[in-house]
Amino acid sequence: MTETGVAEFITEFEACRLPKARWTHQAHLIAGVWYASKYPAEQALPLSRERIKAHNESVGTASTDSSGYHETITCLYMTAIAEHLAQHKSWVAPDGTGFI
Repeated sequence: MTETGVAEFITEFEACRLPKARWTHQAHLIAGVWYASKYPAEQALPLSRERIKAHNESVGTASTDSSGYHETITCLYMTAIAEHLAQHKSWVAPDGTGFI
């Protein structure tokens, strides 16, 4: 996926227009990398949490013990992504506004 494709994906995700079938594990990682590369950690996690919950609500996915938003998994993904980006700074644009 190109950076333009990722930006379009995030636009659809944030506008709650992303079809439920496109919200895959890969999509979670794409969104996580987007937020972790665009925002400081103290903003990236709350934003991703808010956006996932809004998306799930828009497609009718209830947050229960077995489906929907999961705080522990979201925190794990965002922590791992942030650590990976920190170790591979060449993936992040020099101005910090995106990833390469």
